[in-house]
Amino acid sequence: MVSTDETLWSFIRGQGIVALIFGTLMSLGLWALGVKFWFVIGPLSGIANLVPFLGLIFGLGPALVLGIYQGAILGGVTGSLFMVMKVVILFVVVQFIDGNIVQPRIVGESVGLHPVIILLALFLGAALMGFYGLVFAVPVAAVLKVLVIEIYHGLYEDRSLLLEEGIREGE
Repeated sequence: MVSTDETLWSFIRGQGIVALIFGTLMSLGLWALGVKFWFVIGPLSGIANLVPFLGLIFGLGPALVLGIYQGAILGGVTGSLFMVMKVVILFVVVQFIDGNIVQPRIVGESVGLHPVIILLALFLGAALMGFYGLVFAVPVAAVLKVLVIEIYHGLYEDRSLLLEEGIREGE
């Protein structure tokens, strides 16, 4: 049986791995496109990606500004538009990989939640508490899963997995 502490630690570790992968993908992509300061923007967007959607904001904004500037220097308006398109395509691809492959596999498996449950938790958290709901939705869902399993075992199997002993009548 997985305890709440183990579940939350697995979530934090999974989020760290996801942030590292996201930051690495962004850094490599920006480097390949020739965007200056890729070594700052990539890791910053990876760290910001710990909070849902914040990685996109902290990574895309500076990358677009630098892309417009560099494109204008190299090729005028056409160069700026071309560089903006490349940066946006990079962000779409990295976000797709992160949202559809990396996040569900690493975070979902680390806390033992199905990707659909994670999405529902995020939607519900955002609807109820806005930004803070997005931040705390998955850990709360993971803790609720542990509690529901413990209650089930306590009520229907007369044993507590957290206490690792049977529930005796009269105690």
